[in-house]
Order: sequence, then structure tokens, then C-alpha cells
Amino acid sequence: YFPDSFGELYGRVTELLGYQSGADEHKVQWLSAAGDDRYRGLFAEILGVGRGLRSDRSFFTADRLAHGGFSAKFFERLGIDDGAAIPAALREPLAAGLQRAMEDAVLELAGAGRPLCLGGGLAFNALLVAALEQSGRFPGVFVQPNAGNAGNALGALYHAWNVVLG
Repeated sequence: YFPDSFGELYGRVTELLGYQSGADEHKVQWLSAAGDDRYRGLFAEILGVGRGLRSDRSFFTADRLAHGGFSAKFFERLGIDDGAAIPAALREPLAAGLQRAMEDAVLELAGAGRPLCLGGGLAFNALLVAALEQSGRFPGVFVQPNAGNAGNALGALYHAWNVVLG
């Protein structure tokens, strides 16, 4: 839920790494492929993985424009000064930690069983979709062609058509 959406967090990290939120998330996704999991636990804590996906807002500030909106607590966990630029050596591990924790969170949210249909901007994350497909929890994973945030309306329509109208 806004502002605690998965996409919002992905956008914040995109900005923190020096890219443009809402346009360059794919760069963070692919940067994650070269990183290790040292920050997976940090992002799992932020997302509330294993805690019913109740996000920990203490990692954020009210000022969304400053340092991606991350708090001193976040920078302390990275081992750098509050508001410092992200060192090059941490870029890939941060991206990887976010990506893996995001995959864990979506798997927790999705559960198992039925074919899974994804909508929203996060559905464009090919590594996330691959993790869902490879989890063995779903007989199929479908990403609608208009999966961006505007596609949420299309997803709601399909849900209503299938569930409400049968």
C-alpha cells in the first residue's frame, strides 16, 4: 500500500543508486545479477518478509527527496555516514539485496496453487517473474501485456470478470 508498495521501495533504491525512479528500475534489476546477498536481510526487514509484510517505516524519512527518503538508520545498517553517496562497491550488493528480498516478499504474498497473474510495474521485473516460475508453487505465471501501473485496472477487470461474474 502506498507509500509502502514494493514498487515505491524499488524506486527509492533506484534513486539512491543514482538512476531515475520511474524509468531506470530495470538498471537496478540487472545490476542485482552481479551482487551478493549481504543486504537481503536488511531489505527483508524493511519489507516485513516473514512478518505478514508489515513494512518497517523507521528506515525512511518524511523527506522523500533527500537520499531516496532513507533514514539515518538505513545508512547505519550499510555502514556509511547518513546521507553519504553509495560507494561503488556497495551498488551491486544493494541491488541484489533488494531484488532477492523483493522476490521473497512477492512469493510470501502470492502464496501457492492457482495460476498466478501479475499486474503493475513490478511485473516487468524479469528476474522476479523467473523466481516465481522457478519456485514450483504455481502451475503457470502470466504477465499481462499492459503490466505497467496503468495495467492494474486491467488486472482488476479480469479479476472481477473471473471471480465476480464467473
